[in-house]
Amino acid sequence: MKVHYECLSCFITQSQKISELATEDLEKRKEAMIVAAKAVQKYYHRNAVPAIGGSLLFLELYRLLENDDPFKEYKRISNKLAKKVVEELRKELKIGLKDALKLAIAGNVIDFAVGYNPEKIEEDIEHRLNEELYIDESEELFKSLENAKTLLYLVDNCGEIYFDRLFLEKIEEAYPALKIYIAAKEAPIINDATVEDLKEADFGKVGKIVSSGSRIVGNPL
Repeated sequence: MKVHYECLSCFITQSQKISELATEDLEKRKEAMIVAAKAVQKYYHRNAVPAIGGSLLFLELYRLLENDDPFKEYKRISNKLAKKVVEELRKELKIGLKDALKLAIAGNVIDFAVGYNPEKIEEDIEHRLNEELYIDESEELFKSLENAKTLLYLVDNCGEIYFDRLFLEKIEEAYPALKIYIAAKEAPIINDATVEDLKEADFGKVGKIVSSGSRIVGNPL
């Protein structure tokens, strides 16, 4: 994604959120925001990649604030609530491959980094499960999986990983010969899932857990 004028306000808003989550010390928070304001000149320019610039800024703040995982509690809450929703869906519904795909897509609403309220998980997921996909290329995906030998699945945020796991279970059932690899961040960055998060969610039962080798938002190539 190319840099956009709104990226500037996002850099600052995220920096404020990180400082508030990382410490109760008001002077430290103020210092962090001064660092963020100065760093904008370095990371916000015409050719910048927002995910990379933002990540480098956030990691600077982590070091300054001496907190390597400010979103830790939010991630724990989102994982707990999402896991509960998935368990209830398993009991209430017969979930097929297409349903699991829709749930994995719906899981993308669970993103604390953009101000999501974790208490809305169940309501949002059930609402989206009953909607049709606006762009539906599921048949093309399933046909590709029939002919594939391996699948590399890149996870995103905590919380939604439990819907990803359900989808991967259904993929494993439908394509038992498929070798599945699931990649997550090497270390914490905002609310992205890490390798440790995947281990805790038992992703090892549906595939091989691997590190993306990165601590940058997204997956820079």
